[in-house]
Formats: sequence, structure tokens, C-alpha cells
Amino acid sequence: METLVALTAIMLSVGAIIWLSARYGYSDVPHLGGKEELLAILVSLPGGFEIAHAQIAASGDAALAQDTKGRIALVAPSGAHFYAKLAGNETKVLLDGHVLTIHEDALMLRFDAGDEADFWDAAIRAARGRS
Repeated sequence: METLVALTAIMLSVGAIIWLSARYGYSDVPHLGGKEELLAILVSLPGGFEIAHAQIAASGDAALAQDTKGRIALVAPSGAHFYAKLAGNETKVLLDGHVLTIHEDALMLRFDAGDEADFWDAAIRAARGRS
């Protein structure tokens, strides 16, 4: 009988955690609120980051930014937050129409850049070695 009560309590607890997570949005992918939030994320990069050009994905879940030195920052979700990573020598980019597929270490980012896809493709390729 005690085992049944304990099992019921555990199941109710797990159900409550799932409900709270769904209710308060912990399962959602974060969304960038705008260029001010993007800039706040980019300040953590080594050597600072002064934005020359930036684009936030239409879905708001990723961004690309170029600084005045020509370096490219990739901004992607990590849990409930975002992180920024400079494109490096190992960054691989594939352009398919308006969609960029970017591979950097463990990061794989698909980014619909619209009319700016060619710009970002060239900028990421040119930025190799500047990080």
C-alpha cells in the first residue's frame, strides 16, 4: 500500500512539473526582442563587438551580425537563453536559395536570410581567420 501511495505521489509531482513547464513557457525556443537585446548578447564576445550590420531571423530565434572589423557573430538559442559565437576558420556555410546552413563546432544553424543571403554567405566566408 505504501508503494502505491509513493508511486501516485511521484506521478502527480511529475505531472505538476510538466504542467508548470508548459504553462510558463519553459519548453519554448527563446526569441530575440530586437537589436538592443542582440547587442547585449554580443558584448560578451572577446574584443568587444560594434555592430556594422545585423539581421535577426524572421522567427526571432537566431541572428547574424557583422562588426566593424569584419568579424561575424552567430547568435543561437541555448536553453532559455542565447549565446554568441564568432565564425572561425572551421565555419562551414552552405547557401541554398535564401537559406544558409552554418556549421561551427557543435552548432548547426539554419538561417533564412531572405534577400541578404548572398551578403551573409560572402561575409562568413571572408570572416574566416578574423575571429
